[in-house]
Amino acid sequence: MRSSDADRLDHFWPHLQSLLDAGRWGDAVATLRAVFSRTGWLDLQVTLGALFFERQQYHDAIVAWTSIVEPASQQGRLDLLAAVYSNLAATYRELGDPPLARRFQQQALRYQDDFGAEDLLHLANDAIASEQYNLAESLMDSIGDLLGDDPRLQAEVFATHGVIALRRGSPRMARRGILTAYRAHLQIGDEAGAGRDLLNAAEAFRTMNRLPAAQRCLQQAAIHFQNCGQPVWQAEACRRSERFDRIAQMATFNPLWN
Repeated sequence: MRSSDADRLDHFWPHLQSLLDAGRWGDAVATLRAVFSRTGWLDLQVTLGALFFERQQYHDAIVAWTSIVEPASQQGRLDLLAAVYSNLAATYRELGDPPLARRFQQQALRYQDDFGAEDLLHLANDAIASEQYNLAESLMDSIGDLLGDDPRLQAEVFATHGVIALRRGSPRMARRGILTAYRAHLQIGDEAGAGRDLLNAAEAFRTMNRLPAAQRCLQQAAIHFQNCGQPVWQAEACRRSERFDRIAQMATFNPLWN
């Protein structure tokens, strides 16, 4: 990208952010598409995919990102290739395809100059999905000084530690980490992260046979997902809540009443 293009792009971002702050998501998408069509700035497609991802429109996100792989390769934009493959890895984690997510994450690492805390978090989540909990813990232990003071990453570290403990059958330890992550996500206004924390907290409470607490977590999770416009996760929270209702009813059923 020429320096003049970069300068114009720097002026474009505040305008885009103002549209998003005003809740004009459709206008933001239309503006991105129009400016990309006029300029061919590949960075805009990365942002467009991210907007679709946040709305859980995964197909559109994948199309936006994969459309720039070839031109980014031709232009030697290793930074964009790293971003695209990392985003594709995150998408396939959400879609429940750990092997494909892991493959894209490894592709992303090929194009990066350095290796940071977020990369280790991604690899740890891939290890969790593959039930390699020792590896996941080792990767989390390696984050250490790489973490810095980024509150979003700190919240994700607490959440990931909690998930590892939950998968290893330690729900009380998991609950502490997950609820710490929940408070951290709330503090930075990340309602999607807070909602995912409560889904995990509900599972910890269910394992501890504390169904009313689990239900409260799921009901609040649904509210968080509604607030941030993630209907798929909102529906998942409601589905789990209905399942827990059935479990509670079975637990209190007395066959003598029949």
